[in-house]
Amino acid sequence: MADENKDKTKDSPITFIDGRTNILLIAPHGSKEDDRNIGKLIREIAADSQCYAIINDKYIMPKNGEAVDKDDFKVDLNSITQVKEHLNDEFLDQMIKFKDSIVKEYESVIILWIHSVDDEDISKEIIDPSADVLPDDVKILVGWG
Repeated sequence: MADENKDKTKDSPITFIDGRTNILLIAPHGSKEDDRNIGKLIREIAADSQCYAIINDKYIMPKNGEAVDKDDFKVDLNSITQVKEHLNDEFLDQMIKFKDSIVKEYESVIILWIHSVDDEDISKEIIDPSADVLPDDVKILVGWG
């Protein structure tokens, strides 16, 4: 799987990093335009811990009413609807194959979906009952920097 993934991601906007544990880190907003430093952080964690990683380096979330446009790299990889419609083959199918190869090797996988958030945004999420992610849904929140 290692050589297969390296070949597929050499010129791809989505990077697949092989590891030596059953931990898979996923950064759906690894572009500097979305979650500043997350791509770099995940690369460093993967290198230090030898865990697997998937990092979206190029696609960014469409801003304030912008249309989703795969050719302009405007697809939110945290939106299953957008991913299935625009990046099913490039992201979702590849992520599932990558996960399956880890399970085959280690019998299980721990998947950590990684985002950044600033203080103002997390405060809104915690108090807004209509938010996409409610406090009871967040299993781990790590502060850094």
